[in-house]
Amino acid sequence: MLRVDFVLKRHMGYYILQVYVPSSMLVMLSWVSFFIHREATADRVNIGVMTFLSLATLSFDIRNYTAVVPYLTALDWFVIMAYAFLLASLLQFAFVHYFTKVKIILIIIFFCEINFIYII
Repeated sequence: MLRVDFVLKRHMGYYILQVYVPSSMLVMLSWVSFFIHREATADRVNIGVMTFLSLATLSFDIRNYTAVVPYLTALDWFVIMAYAFLLASLLQFAFVHYFTKVKIILIIIFFCEINFIYII
């Protein structure tokens, strides 16, 4: 009887250095916007959009070097989750920006009513 054993190895170093580390660093870079003052709108938007577009470029580059399969691989799920974290960072900024503006408007209305009542 003839027996053949195939030993297949995957070199993970390429994927770690080319996909996992840059994607993780982009997500961590988007977290920097949490520490920027909420009134610095342009800075927060620039960081969010830049990280989102960089991850898009990275994911298009990944597709050129991976095999085409009809299902999602672990690498695809990792990139999808990175997109989810970046989107959550942008949504957090949108909520903070909106509620900051609403709070400012409510404070202005409140003080105007107090001053109006005080004047009368």
